Order: sequence, then C-alpha cells, then structure tokens
Amino acid sequence: IIEDVTLKIGGEVEARIRFRGGATRCVKLAKPLRSWEKRRTASEVVKRIDRLLEDHTEAEVAVILNRQGLRPGLRDAFHRRQVQSLRAAYDLKSRWERLRARGLLTRREMATKHGVCVETISRWRREGKVRGHLLNETPAHLYEPKKLGTMVESAAISEEMSQA
Repeated sequence: IIEDVTLKIGGEVEARIRFRGGATRCVKLAKPLRSWEKRRTASEVVKRIDRLLEDHTEAEVAVILNRQGLRPGLRDAFHRRQVQSLRAAYDLKSRWERLRARGLLTRREMATKHGVCVETISRWRREGKVRGHLLNETPAHLYEPKKLGTMVESAAISEEMSQA
C-alpha cells in the first residue's frame, strides 16, 4: 500500500507519504517533546512560586500550588523540597533574602535594638505585641522593626526585677 515516506523535521514534523499508484499525502505533526521538556515545570508555575515566596514558606507554597491544581513537571504534587529545588534552579531569592530585603530583623537583632533578652521577643510574638514572619518550618521568625515605646520600658523593668 505505502511505497515511500519522506520525513522533514523542522519546527514540526512533516511526513510525505507516497502510495502505490502515485497518490501522495502530506501529514504535519507537532514535534514531540524531549524527555527533559516533559519533566520541566511550566514557566508560569515558576513565576507563581516567585510571587508566593514573598509571603509564604516553601512548605506553604507547595500546599497552595497543590490546592490550585498546579503540578511540578510529570509529578503528582508539590513538596517543600521540590519548591526548594526549583527556587535554586531558577535562582529565585530565598525567604530569608526576601524578608531581610524588607528590613526585617532576627530575634537577636530585635532584642538588642530594644534592650531585652531574646526570650522576651519570642513571648511578645506569641502575645501579638510584635509581628513575626515565619521563615521556615523550624519555626524561625524574622521581626518587623517597629518602635515599641513603653512596652519595652516595662519589659526591661520586669526583667531587672526578676533578675534581682
């Protein structure tokens, strides 16, 4: 039935088929993806990860992407480690770098700034007196450097009294 097939591969695959009796037919097909292209995470997903890392940890980003039905290449679901790998592969800023660029302080820096011990900063975060941004799943926080005024003075006095 088929006498000859000629393939021409460019942006797409073109197959020219010659049948017995002289009839011809031309079929154009999309070029198949290479194996690495099948596994590659879509650029829109990488951009979404970049935006989400502004306000979320890598584990939280994975949960959000899964809820939105997005997938990492050929895999079924995102996990924290995959978000970390994609962040490194695409040279995206880490959560630490993003929060530090916004001027947030470590617990020790915050304690030094306000003249209190680091445990006081943690307690204030739990009490809602200072805002801590979750850094990762350890859970470590970075803090907004706001003026605490009389709260710092009363905390310093109570720390002095407890040490006396």
